[in-house]
Amino acid sequence: MDEILMELVEFLKNASPVVWSALIRQVYVEAFSKIAWGIGLAALCYISVKTTKYAYNKTKDDSYSMWELGGIFLAILSVVVGIWSFENFVEAVKWFANPDFYAIRFILQQLGG
Repeated sequence: MDEILMELVEFLKNASPVVWSALIRQVYVEAFSKIAWGIGLAALCYISVKTTKYAYNKTKDDSYSMWELGGIFLAILSVVVGIWSFENFVEAVKWFANPDFYAIRFILQQLGG
């Protein structure tokens, strides 16, 4: 399987450089997409943290406030979204660092492997 895959990659690089360059461009598009998701999720995490702080301050003032439950939910949300955001940034760095690998992986996914 490895030999067949290497032959396919060499064929794409030599015989069809347009296809190979399109695959590499697609890898970069995917990496930028992950950065955009990471930024959006980081912003959501920031908003969740700020709202959690607001909810915490509200529950200190009023013991019957519903902000206590909301604050717990927002704290959990901010942790989950923060981890998800970090994972997107890490994935983007990996895609930028090794675009050939992800182009080959894309080929394999299209072939059903």
